[in-house]
Amino acid sequence: MKLQAPPTAPQKPQPQPQPQAYEFKLLTPMLGGGVDPFTPDSAQPFRTSGIMGQLRFWWRERYAAGIDKDDLRAEEAAIFGGPAKRGVFQLSVSQVKTQSKVVGAFRLNGKGKRVFDLDSNLPGYGAFSIKQFAENEDKPTQAIFSGSFKLNLVWLGASKDQQEKVCKALKLWANFGGLGTRWRRGFGALDCAVLRFTNEDDAFDHVDSIKAGSAFRNLTWKTAINAYQQFRQGGGFARRPKAGADNHDHESYWPEPWIIRQKIASEFGFMSWGAQKTFAGTDVATTAAAPGATSLESMAATANFMPRAAFGMPIVFAMSRDRLRGKSDKEFVNPTLVPVGKERMASPLIIRPIVLGTGNGKNYALFLALNRDDPGALELKPGKHDFQMAQSGLMAIDAAASRYQKSPLAGLDLDGADCPTGDAMAAFFNFLDRY
Repeated sequence: MKLQAPPTAPQKPQPQPQPQAYEFKLLTPMLGGGVDPFTPDSAQPFRTSGIMGQLRFWWRERYAAGIDKDDLRAEEAAIFGGPAKRGVFQLSVSQVKTQSKVVGAFRLNGKGKRVFDLDSNLPGYGAFSIKQFAENEDKPTQAIFSGSFKLNLVWLGASKDQQEKVCKALKLWANFGGLGTRWRRGFGALDCAVLRFTNEDDAFDHVDSIKAGSAFRNLTWKTAINAYQQFRQGGGFARRPKAGADNHDHESYWPEPWIIRQKIASEFGFMSWGAQKTFAGTDVATTAAAPGATSLESMAATANFMPRAAFGMPIVFAMSRDRLRGKSDKEFVNPTLVPVGKERMASPLIIRPIVLGTGNGKNYALFLALNRDDPGALELKPGKHDFQMAQSGLMAIDAAASRYQKSPLAGLDLDGADCPTGDAMAAFFNFLDRY
């Protein structure tokens, strides 16, 4: 008789890993977040791929310092995964709620002129790309104006050390990062009550790559962005103020446009139209220089510094009043500043709202600058109607940038003296003391 094998005991189902759940809500409208940079994704408004990218970014900010690049890449791949390799955790999003609306659109006014309307809750300076999109695509720009979701995290064999590092990156992203386009200027800022920092010291203790001067201010997000605009473009500080019925923007006190004009003069043997008019007689060129300082015109003749590069590149200098001889009104000077050999440098400055503390918490504006090396050599790439070749030999930081008359960097050192290094980022943080 053939012996039969004893029946196999039924296998117990393996317990499934239990997710850690975090409830997030938007503090500010989110631009894009899907495949298209300014179009909300109705199917997946909060994509796990975007969240994973932010976690990688903040993990590097926290742990990259002092680690060999190859070792860093290997550890990042071990935690987050790579080609044909699974990471040690998995994300999913659930309980999604969103409300979208138009935040910017063109219309014809009573005179038949095309004008742009931006949602009044948004800071205009930080939202210039909303106008660009509406103009280029010829349709209104939409944003997710309010929303919430639950982020579910499941560990997949992660070590205790790996779990700790992912959780720290998660906390940094929740408080310092965001989702979608323009997150460095506060769009798509998030809040998760269980991931909040208790206070300013607690926040800055979590990451080493923070530039001195970074701070929390008791300001709204809109006021914070307006402060940044005033530093870069404000009348009476960054440019000659408007007067009377004159409603045109006036000459910048920043050195870049003046240096561009001088370089055009060197290449073509004459000034562009706007520079001819400007150098002829405004307070910028004719007011007596302060003791020990040179005039803007004299400075521009030999200078090669572009201090606003510290806030990120490319910078497109749309000098609409400057045209080469024989050019039409629409053929104005329009070069682009970039690092040599690169197309861009992400802004190290983050401006966004943040909530500190438990319960309802307290709202602040965060001004956070990430430590970055000097961008090094810069160049001006020609626009369509100006230089014939790239202009090289430029730099972002030079002490002389604070030593000419009406320099925006003058008087912005901590002791009230000129910014000694010519570092525009350091000067900006001192400028914030006015708010």
